[in-house]
This record gives sequence, C-alpha cells and structure tokens, in this order.
Amino acid sequence: MPTPAPPRNSQLATRNYAKGFTLTEILVVIAIIIVLMSILLPVVSKIRYAAYNADTQNEISQISNACTAYYSTYHAYPGPFSNDDTTGGPNNTAPNGFTTGNGTPTLYYLYFNGVPTQLNNWTVTGAENLVLGLMGGLRLNPAGTAPQNLAFAPAEVGLGPMNLSATNPSRAQSFLPAGSNYLMWCQTNAGGQNVQTTGVYQSAVAGSFTGTPFTDPAGTAAADCPIPVFVDRFPSPGPLPILYLRARTGAPGIVWDNINVQNLYPSSSFPPPKAYYQYDLRDILPYVNTHIGLPGNVTHNLTNVGPFTTPVQSNSRAPYPAQTADAGAYFMNSSITPTDTSNPPASIDGTGRPRAVDQFILISAGQDGVYGTSDDITSFGSVSQ
Repeated sequence: MPTPAPPRNSQLATRNYAKGFTLTEILVVIAIIIVLMSILLPVVSKIRYAAYNADTQNEISQISNACTAYYSTYHAYPGPFSNDDTTGGPNNTAPNGFTTGNGTPTLYYLYFNGVPTQLNNWTVTGAENLVLGLMGGLRLNPAGTAPQNLAFAPAEVGLGPMNLSATNPSRAQSFLPAGSNYLMWCQTNAGGQNVQTTGVYQSAVAGSFTGTPFTDPAGTAAADCPIPVFVDRFPSPGPLPILYLRARTGAPGIVWDNINVQNLYPSSSFPPPKAYYQYDLRDILPYVNTHIGLPGNVTHNLTNVGPFTTPVQSNSRAPYPAQTADAGAYFMNSSITPTDTSNPPASIDGTGRPRAVDQFILISAGQDGVYGTSDDITSFGSVSQ
C-alpha cells in the first residue's frame, strides 16, 4: 500500500520553533522587575523599621517596668549616684569627672579580675547610672570603704545591684533579668582595638579590660565612660543609647541646663538653683552634645533650654532638624494648661507642667537617629503632645 502524503497544512511541516527570547522581551521583563522592586523595597523597608520600632517600644516598656519595681522596693528611682553626681557641680556644664574631691561618692576604680585599677576623669551619665541601678556593677573597692573608693566591676553587671554598706554589703537580684539583651559594651582588647559588643560582658573578648566610652558603628565616641548602656533596636544609624533622666521630686520647674535657662527671664534675678527643676539636661549632654549616629559635626537636639513654645521638629533626616537646642517644648506636658503665668519663682517656667512629674524619662532617638525629634520613642508617649 503506498504511503499517504502528509497533510498540506500539517503543523509539523509549518511550525517555526522559537529558539530564544528576543531583546524586546528581555527588556520588558527587566522593566517589570525594576517596577516591582521599586514598589516592594519601600514596603519591605517600612515593615523592617516598624519591627525595630516595636522592639524598641517593648524594650522601653520593660525598662520602665523595672524602674517601677525598683521604686516599689527602695522608694526611689534607680541609680546609685545622685542627680548631682551625674550632672556635675553647680558651675559645671559637663557631668562630673568622678575623681577625688570632685563630687561624692566618687567612682575611682575599675575592678577587673579581682584587681582594682585606679582611673581618672570618668564621666558617669544618667544612662549608665540606670544600668548600675537595675543590673549592678558598682561595688566598694576592697582596699577601702570611703566614698572615694567605689569601683566599676564589669563582670558583675547583670548579677544585681550591691548594697554599698561597708559593714553589711549585700546584693539584690537584677531588676531587669533580660537587660543583657539590650546592653552595648565598648571594650579594648589585648591588641588595643575597640571591640563593640551587645549582650553579656565576656572577659575573653576584651582580654584585659580597660574600656572605652560608648562608640557608634561609625566609630564616633560619646563623652561618657566604659559603663555599658541600654541601646535601642535600630541597627542604622545605631544602635544608640536609651537616655535616662530622673526627676527631682517636688521641683516645680521643667528643665535646666545651667547655661541658657536664665535667658528665659532676663528681667529677674534668676536662674534659681537647679533643684527648682525636675530634669537636668547635663544627664544626657554626653550623648546629645555629640554627633553619635550622625555624620560630620551635626549634633542632636535637647542640648539646652530655649523657648517653651517652639514645637518639636519632625523626624526628617535630610535636611536635619533646624531645632538644634530647644528642650523646653519637649519636656513640657502641653496638654496641661498652666494656672500661674507669672514670672518665677511663683511658677518657675510659667508655661505648663513637666512630663512624668517626680518620676523618670526614657528616650530613644527613633528611626532617624536624632534625639529630640517627633519620632523619638519615650516612656511618656508621643513627644508631639
């Protein structure tokens, strides 16, 4: 039987098989991918920073709860050093150096591997005082019991605060057991290079601990000392320290900086003693008066007292906030109408009521890494209210 001829319009005979993508098709696919990435990347970035924000809010909530627990135990807010000790003498604009004769008690020694080493010119900040109060790390130097012989023991941070009684020393449990998750250590290892670590202090990392001030990821140092601080959860431009200010109980004023507060009332005989004010900016100056987390010589806000009516700036990083000094509006509870608007001393500030009266304030710089802007995460809520 003869073989039948294939169909005239056979697909097998006429189909042209594609051997690849055309240039136009490739360009279209690339364009689609670019468009999708431009849509998705900002969304992913927002989700990531929302997570950092939530983590930092949770951290501040935990620290606040620990401060409340400390208060219920000791009827004071945490920190073994007084407000005067962490802010310096009445004529100083920088915190105390904690050397002999420069404030009492004096942090004069580093206690490492059982050996006390004398150190000079340390600046202990409110943020460091908070860690010592909640987690420990401050002890009497075994060589003596005078106030001048207090020592920082890095290996004891996390064990709980010590009772600094020379006759009956004892240790309480840590008020923040999870606090090591939020600590930033800056150490000097045996090779002489700075080592920045988070978490529990490891003596093996440092070799022989000498310590350095807080240092940001770019290598910029703050003006504090090697005591660790709680840091926020933003990996860029941070992590940066959680600031801590402890109120002066009963003080009617809002905030003091020992420099410009007298300019608020040039016609009066003020400024009054700093004890008239709830908060003292010198607790935080070692951080906000530097450019940790910021490029160049840009510094943070909250460095001195300006007009109490200036609103808190937005969280813009480019350009950086124009408000580089004013802390009046930030620390004032604007939702409470003042009842006395006369000049001091009747109302001291005469413009409102301090936030967290007779308590404490915790501040994270937030996503923008700038202290004193509207995206700050604080223990008192939104800074815009």
